[in-house]
Order: sequence, then C-alpha cells, then structure tokens
Amino acid sequence: MDNICDCHFHVFAAPEKFPMVPTRGYEPPVLAIADYQRLFSPLGVTRMVLVQPSCYGADNRYMLDELRGLGVNGRAVVAVASDVTIDELAAMHKAGARGIRVNAVGGSTLSLAQLAAIAPKLQALGLHVQTFMPLGQLPTVEQALLATGLPIVLDHFGSVDSRLGLEQPTMQALARMLATGRVWVKLSAAFRITQSTAPYQDLAPYAQALMNLRPDRMVWGSDWPYIRFIDQVAPNFNPLEFFMDAIQGADHRQRLFTDNAKILYQFD
Repeated sequence: MDNICDCHFHVFAAPEKFPMVPTRGYEPPVLAIADYQRLFSPLGVTRMVLVQPSCYGADNRYMLDELRGLGVNGRAVVAVASDVTIDELAAMHKAGARGIRVNAVGGSTLSLAQLAAIAPKLQALGLHVQTFMPLGQLPTVEQALLATGLPIVLDHFGSVDSRLGLEQPTMQALARMLATGRVWVKLSAAFRITQSTAPYQDLAPYAQALMNLRPDRMVWGSDWPYIRFIDQVAPNFNPLEFFMDAIQGADHRQRLFTDNAKILYQFD
C-alpha cells in the first residue's frame, strides 16, 4: 500500500543535548526521523505521528524539532504538565501537535484528575487525549476518560488481555466507548500486549473484532523503535505484516492504514 500513516513512533536525542527524567525506566538509543524513514519509507509510509516518549517527561523540544522537517506530513502527540497554559498548548498545536499523552504504563506527566482540570483548554484547541493503560484496566477508567468530554485515543488495542477472550470486560468497555463516536483505538504494538510470541496470533481475533466493530475509528502504529522490546523483536520485523494478515478486505485496510488517520490527526 501507499500513503500509509504511522500513528505511533518515537525519536530520541543524544542525552547531552536533551536531558531525560531521572525516573525513566530505560536507556533509549539515539534515533532521529531520518533513521525511521530509512526503514519505513520503503514500506509505503508517507505520513507520520510522533509520540512523546516518557523518558523526556513534558519536555517536548526534541520531538517538535524533528517534527519540523516533516512539514505537512507530520503530526505529534505531546506530554504536558498540569499547569500547562493555553498559550503553550496553542504553540504546540501550531507546531503540529494534535493530542496529549497520558501514559499510565511508562510514567505519566498527568493524573486523570489533572487531565479533567485542563480538559477545557484542550477542547478549545481541538486536542485529543491518548492513553496507554495496563492490561485489563480500561473498565476502571472508562467513565473518567469519557467525562473529560475530549476525543480519546486508546493505545495498543485498548490493552486487551488475550487470555480472557472476546467477551472480557475490556472488550465490553471498548464497545461502549467506541459507540460514543469520539473514541479511537490504535491497532499497534502487538508484541507489547501479546501472551504469545511472534507472529502474535493470539491478538488476531481482537484486531478483527475491533475493526469490524468500528472500522472508522481504528488507526495503525508501529511503536518503533520498540522500546523495552528491542531485544525481543526480530531485526527483520515488519510491523505492518501482522495487520496486513489479520485485517481482511481492501476497504478495512484502506481505513486502518490511511483514511482514518487523516481525520484524527487533521492531515490536509
């Protein structure tokens, strides 16, 4: 396919140029957008959404510096502090940010209570909230997320637990949230939530079920460079391949890889 949008990847600077938070749980490699493009441009990826890594906290400078080089083909999801101002958010929006991140797995700069407090600022600029929850925890925060009134993007299959089947509480919560029309799910990083090994077939039924449930609210992301899983992902790993196999039908693939991202991230 051509004109694919990768809705979730990261870049990392040399630590002497952009310091990382002392509470980080990993030491990332130094990687820029040029390194990403060498791998993903041949796969047909032309649009890209950078996501702020947890190791930088709310310091988005390096990611936004890299974003400038992408022009109209780049967007970002930033991390912010609870005292972020509307002017700071507006400046990041102008630079290409279309959402903020609440990462309950890797260490978040915001709690859900703090998110609720700044939600009016985000709404004023049309920013969404993207969140990554531990497996099975989505039902416990479902109402709090919806109560913000914001568009919501759920990372990595909504953190389903493939051991619990398609009727599990997380899938039921996903169905309810998707029915609102303002919730999106990233079909991404199967390696991050699998209970198996490559090619992660335990998650194929979930990809199919979610795509059938709301084909207009699914987007794809690679999660490159696979932080915390670099040693477990094969060097020749193609993050598109699992979804190309799991998602049947040209229309569903077109929506997942291209069309839905244009709407969510306001390309064009």
